[in-house]
Amino acid sequence: MTTEREGFRLPVIDPYSDLPPVPLSERLTLEGLEPWHFQLSREVLEEGYAVDRAIRTLATRSLQSLGHEVVERARHQALLMVRDYFQYVLDSNGDVTPSD
Repeated sequence: MTTEREGFRLPVIDPYSDLPPVPLSERLTLEGLEPWHFQLSREVLEEGYAVDRAIRTLATRSLQSLGHEVVERARHQALLMVRDYFQYVLDSNGDVTPSD
C-alpha cells in the first residue's frame, strides 16, 4: 500500500499486518473522530501559527513585567476572543452592525 504526500509516493508500513483490515465503514467513523486541526492544509496551519506568534509577541511586549504565566494566559484568551468573534460574524451572516 502507498500514499501520496506532496508529490511523493511513500510506502506505508502497517505495524499490524497480522490483523484483518478495518472495514471501510469503521475507518470512516474513526476519521470523523479526528480533531479538526488534523484536517487543515499546511497553508492554513502556517497562517494560524503566524497569528499565534503575533499575539504572543504583542502579549510578551505588553505584559512581560507581570510574568510568563500571565503572558500565556493573556495570549490564550486573545486567541479565543479572535476565534469567538469570527464565529459570531459567521453566525450573523456577516452583519456585525450594532442593532438599535
